This record gives sequence, C-alpha cells and structure tokens, in this order.
Amino acid sequence: AITSKDPEKVRRYGTAFNRGMLAGHCGTMAQHFPAHGATALDSHDSFPVVDLPMDELWPVHLLPYQECFDDGCTTICTAHLTCTALDPDHIATTSKSVLTDFLKGKMGFKGIAIADAIEMKGFQKEGSIETVVVEAVKAGCDSICMVAIDNVEPVYNSLLDAAESGDIPPARLDDAVERNLRF
Repeated sequence: AITSKDPEKVRRYGTAFNRGMLAGHCGTMAQHFPAHGATALDSHDSFPVVDLPMDELWPVHLLPYQECFDDGCTTICTAHLTCTALDPDHIATTSKSVLTDFLKGKMGFKGIAIADAIEMKGFQKEGSIETVVVEAVKAGCDSICMVAIDNVEPVYNSLLDAAESGDIPPARLDDAVERNLRF
C-alpha cells in the first residue's frame, strides 16, 4: 500500500506500480473506489460519507483511478461509502450511478468490480446482507467478497432467487460473467 499525504506522489507511485504489475502479467486491484482516501472513517465499523464537489474529487481522488484504468487495471474493490457528488442516496457498492454509469461508462473501466467484504458495517447501511448483495450485483458488482463462511449459503440463495425471478436482469449477469471470464 502506498501511504502519503501528497496526492501527486500517491498518484505517480500508484500508476507506476500498476504499470509494473501489468507488464509482469499480473492482475491489479485499485481500492477502494471511489475516494475512500477522502474520509478518515473506516467502513468496517462506520458509514463514511465523502462530501466533496467534483472539481475537488476528480483531480485528487478519481484521476489516479482513471490513469490505472487507462493502463489496464484488472479489478477494483468498491468502497462501502456514500460519495455525494456521484450518488447522494446510496453507498458506492449499491449505486448504479457510481458503478455502471460512472465507473464502467464515463471512466471506461473494463475489468471486474468486486464488492468489498459484505460483513463490513458500511455494506449493511442499506439493509441485510442478503438484500444488499442483490442490489450490489444489480448496480454493477461483478464479484462479491465474503469473509464469513456462514454467509455463503444465504447469499447464494438470495442471488439465485433474484436471478430466477428476473430481479437481477440476465444482461447484468452476462456482463459479470464475461468480465470474470476475460480476467
């Protein structure tokens, strides 16, 4: 992990690391999208909100991601926080505006969007794990990170029910599968 109070240094080192790993045929993951560095709160045990205008958010917190995506970054890990400039009503992990429209649309990210650990308090801001995981996939998460083995069966059943009922559209599932297979 790169730690510095100088955003330009973080950007330079982060993009250089990304390029080096990709040159060595290794996958890379940009964490935690978008802008978890803009809050001191930890989404493991709280509900962070990043309330910066886009003219501050872009050059310091989003441009480094864009440069990594342009170089071929293979995965991102979502941030369980609300970024008001992108979607004031949802955490990034469950926001179609953040993951589909902005990340995959405007920023052109072609890799896999992975929901950070669903056991984190930030993920559960919008409801139970079984409910929120469906919203995360619908929003654009292509994979889900789980820590507790006890969550596997209820999450699987929730996703299966949502897929079978059409709550998660087949096109969304196809996109997630294609992204994972490309990797």
